Amino acid sequence: MPLLRVINDDDTGTRYALSPNVVIGRAPDCGLVLEHQAVSRRHARIVQLEDTYYIEDINSRNGTQVNGQRLAGALELGDGDSIKIAGYKFQFELRSAPDTSTVYSEA
Repeated sequence: MPLLRVINDDDTGTRYALSPNVVIGRAPDCGLVLEHQAVSRRHARIVQLEDTYYIEDINSRNGTQVNGQRLAGALELGDGDSIKIAGYKFQFELRSAPDTSTVYSEA
């Protein structure tokens, strides 16, 4: 199960287990809710197709970056890729054992 590990702020190390199709955004019905005004209501999406994971920006106001590059369309994610959404920074982990700081995210 893939994870997003927080790599900034006070939550560094917190891991979010991702379902196969998760929307990230400010809206309360998103699978991963980020409560910051710079995050769009539906900001980005991570989708699993077979054994591959892709991220795409969903026409967000402030964009999504992967490894320092702004997304334009869908991009295949690899283990260790960094993702930036507004002031949030994450590391994508393909395989990692859940621990007590893991928060499970639903689609």
